[in-house]
Amino acid sequence: MTKVTVARLHCIVTYLIYTCRYQEAVRMHPGCPAEVRLGLAACYFRLGQLERAKKAYERVVQLSPGCAEALYGLAVLRFSSSQGESAKTVRPQAGLCPAFT
Repeated sequence: MTKVTVARLHCIVTYLIYTCRYQEAVRMHPGCPAEVRLGLAACYFRLGQLERAKKAYERVVQLSPGCAEALYGLAVLRFSSSQGESAKTVRPQAGLCPAFT
């Protein structure tokens, strides 16, 4: 395996772990702060689960209407879906993991 492949695999595993943790937090504390759901939405997005990401971002906006990060996430999702294949070159730059850039 190359370093890039190992780094990507590490990032995917990391996002899966955090997704599970965020899901458990929401399950145990349904009234948790909107930021918890924001983290969950970001994980879904990075894992390519775009419909789940959209629903999570929308829920954050319901709970915290002025949340710029959630509104930005929704805008990126809408841009990605409207651009189709060309959005694949933009999407990795939106995340935090350097292995995807």
